[in-house]
Amino acid sequence: MSRNEYVDAVLAELDRYGIRGTVDHTSKHIAISWVLPDGQFRMTIVPSTPSDWRGLMNKRAEVRRMLRADNVQLPPAKTNVLTLAHAISTPKPVQLPLDRLTKLESDFEGLFEMLLEAQERASMFEARSATLEAKLASMRVTISFDDGAAVASVAPPAPVAVQERASSRAAKLFAHMPPGQWVARQVLIKNTGLSMQNVSNILSTLRKAGKVELGLRGMWRRKLEETKIKYG
Repeated sequence: MSRNEYVDAVLAELDRYGIRGTVDHTSKHIAISWVLPDGQFRMTIVPSTPSDWRGLMNKRAEVRRMLRADNVQLPPAKTNVLTLAHAISTPKPVQLPLDRLTKLESDFEGLFEMLLEAQERASMFEARSATLEAKLASMRVTISFDDGAAVASVAPPAPVAVQERASSRAAKLFAHMPPGQWVARQVLIKNTGLSMQNVSNILSTLRKAGKVELGLRGMWRRKLEETKIKYG
């Protein structure tokens, strides 16, 4: 049986926490189950056919969140017993494996956030390109002849009444961003009830207008309005 990257990733993540997973194959999907230290049963489903790298990263992050929700901690790192020669020798800075794993996990999550940000920006660009193509396709070209010369005129499409809805959505999102406080995009999506695409588009527009700013790891903040003082 050929190897499955999803299965390998989930089993490797479980093994980090000292948990052994069980793999059950079905016709279309693969079920991976495990038993927590307190006896509770957990299971996740992975596709039997490989997908892209985003799906693999999302599945591994999902298993990690499930383990954290169940309060499963990484096992303590094994420390070697120091001999007398080591005890009296000049101490050297030692970085424990757990520290390296924690740093690697933090770097991985930061990279994942950057990849999601790049994916959202690409989706925004595709949406804008599709809107522009739709506008160009709806334009009506009229050709008339004046003294034997062809004159072409382009009639713009009829205006679409979406500006008011866009403004209301932007005001709704802006109201959930207290001035000077960092807010995650996922929190804005949850609090406003807007889709990820709408929130991303509105944040991009507000950022170009100088109303909000983008920080580290996908955090957004509403800029403080400057108060202008007139003299004399």
